[in-house]
Amino acid sequence: MKFKYDFLKNIVSQIFMKTGLTQEDANRASEVLLRSNFTGVDSHGLSRLENYVYKLRTGKINVHPNLRQINDDEKLIKLDGDNGLGLVVAPRALDICIDAAKKHGISCVTVNNSNHFGVGNYYGGKIAENDLIGIVITNAAPSMAPFGGIEKLLGTNPIVISIPTGKSAPIILDMATSAVAYGAIEQFALMNRELEPNWAMDLEGNMTLDPKVVTSGNGMLMPMARHKGYGLALVVDILCLALAGAKAGKDIVSIRGRGDDIEHEGVGHMMLAIDISRFGSKEEFKGKVDSYVEFIKNSEKKAGVEEIFTPGEIEYNRLNTNMEDGIDLKENVYSYLEKITREYDILTEGQSLKDFAQ
Repeated sequence: MKFKYDFLKNIVSQIFMKTGLTQEDANRASEVLLRSNFTGVDSHGLSRLENYVYKLRTGKINVHPNLRQINDDEKLIKLDGDNGLGLVVAPRALDICIDAAKKHGISCVTVNNSNHFGVGNYYGGKIAENDLIGIVITNAAPSMAPFGGIEKLLGTNPIVISIPTGKSAPIILDMATSAVAYGAIEQFALMNRELEPNWAMDLEGNMTLDPKVVTSGNGMLMPMARHKGYGLALVVDILCLALAGAKAGKDIVSIRGRGDDIEHEGVGHMMLAIDISRFGSKEEFKGKVDSYVEFIKNSEKKAGVEEIFTPGEIEYNRLNTNMEDGIDLKENVYSYLEKITREYDILTEGQSLKDFAQ
């Protein structure tokens, strides 16, 4: 069963509004959340909705955050997220960053006291759409040890770098600094699939292929590219801690946290945007990028490889296809949506989500 974007956005927006969000915030949060599924990054999309709803309903996330600037500068801007939903706070901060970069040529916005902000390619994509180069980072709850260690101290701490293009798909590098995102481990556990080598290890430091070792708390992720991924994760944590003023390391609370005594997540974000027009013609810049992309894609391929892709191109292609065709929902996501829409009386009596499938 496939479901169209407009239907899912309407349903998810209503769910968020039922938790207390304004219609504007609910629509924006739904947009970010569905960007994940419609680009094929299911680990950061609707599978996280239950976590968000739980924290909003229990007051662990502020439904009406007052995003406020806590320094005095027009292009280097430090924001307090007021423990708002990351899917709301981070897009608001992104708008501020984009506007400041267009006005001043460059801007850097940091956010503290926030929560998980969803899929990174949403932010990279929005920056590129505005003819800006972007760098976006965020830290996360510990799920990875320092290289050579066995204590969970670092999050997946993703890094997003985006570059606008002309004719080709925008360059959007969206990567975890761990070998794989934690959400991908959860997806492998749901499908009872073995992990790839060097993705995860147990608490003694031995590599494991069993995703449930990690999801049960008896294991952790490994850094991508060994010491290099560790170094990048460390830098992200330090910038979110020291520059943004957010929590870091063991102080960050997981998005999956449950219970009356859990504290706020407290993650931080940093967004940097650069206006390409300040360095010359936008058309010339994009033309050079397009030519370089063509140079890469037309290079000699290994046997059995049909196409070489640029960073973010696969997700960009999926987005275009899925916006036309709709997406399938995994069983656990479908079940939760059925449950929560009935609980909130979003569907009328006798209706089911499958009634709206294509």
